[in-house]
Amino acid sequence: MSAWDKAKFGIRKRSTLSSIRAESPLASLEGADAELTLSLFKNSLNFIGLKNRIKTADQKWMEEFLEQGGLETIFDTLAALSSKGFCSLMDAVQQLECVHCIKAIMNQSFGIEYVVMFGDRFVNKLVKELNSNNTLIKMQVCQLLSCLCVYSKRGYQLATAALKHYKQFKGTRHRFSVLAEELRAAEMNEYRAVIVAFINCLIAGCDDLDSRFIVRDELLALNLIDILASIRNTEDEDLITQLDVFDEGLSVDQEAIEGMDISNHKDVFRAVYTKVVGTPNALSFLHILQHLMLLDRDSKKCNVVWEMLEKMVLSAVMMSEGDQAAADQFVSASTEKMRK
Repeated sequence: MSAWDKAKFGIRKRSTLSSIRAESPLASLEGADAELTLSLFKNSLNFIGLKNRIKTADQKWMEEFLEQGGLETIFDTLAALSSKGFCSLMDAVQQLECVHCIKAIMNQSFGIEYVVMFGDRFVNKLVKELNSNNTLIKMQVCQLLSCLCVYSKRGYQLATAALKHYKQFKGTRHRFSVLAEELRAAEMNEYRAVIVAFINCLIAGCDDLDSRFIVRDELLALNLIDILASIRNTEDEDLITQLDVFDEGLSVDQEAIEGMDISNHKDVFRAVYTKVVGTPNALSFLHILQHLMLLDRDSKKCNVVWEMLEKMVLSAVMMSEGDQAAADQFVSASTEKMRK
């Protein structure tokens, strides 16, 4: 079973795209070795032939193809096509088929291992395709990032780092803003299902309960509950399944903390207050709140200050749990950002 079957994602073939593919005169690179395949692809941009050759490749062929820069070539081609934009339907099809070639590589065990190992070269390029006007391409990108999330811890780190890179690329405040915006604007139930599935993978890929709450709360802060409510009136089975997965995960995690709504500011405040009231820490908690009241929300550095505070609190939690090295790293990075 492939990684895509495990992730339970899919995309329906479009009849228009199928007819264009069928008319391609360069539909086969069957039997070509890795070097020849790469050479022919560079000369002809035969995406369909390359995709089919990758699907039938053994590990030796895949190793040679990747060692000769095959994946770099595909990503460079995708970047060139994206910068060109859409002048015709064929341009859109070429971009989609280019992403399909990347997907075919990641569907091979050695291929996805290579992407995970050297992902810093590729994933940030891939995530920029979310800026495309082609919904089918964005669907594929979300599926690829979802696959990384569930494949391994390193894959999860690559996927979340890519979203942070996209946040910087677009100049948005939150790393998950693109998911909320795309879900709000999506008109196709297929695309909605893929986005919610990606969200579920981002949450499920966390190692522990606290991490799941951190990721989920970031998403809830973007009005995710209201967005999900607006798309619940559907008969699309894939979308219904993903919405159920999200609801079940939220319910299970909330039960794990004795029914407190972790996304509710008042509930969380009461929980912290209850924990410190009557102890020497109550005065420190009061002083923290008093200092927070002095922050000017209109200050140019307000966002940076709040991000630094969040990271420093997290580092304190890590230190209390014995992870001093990670705590020191968080404090150092936060302080350096504040100085800038």
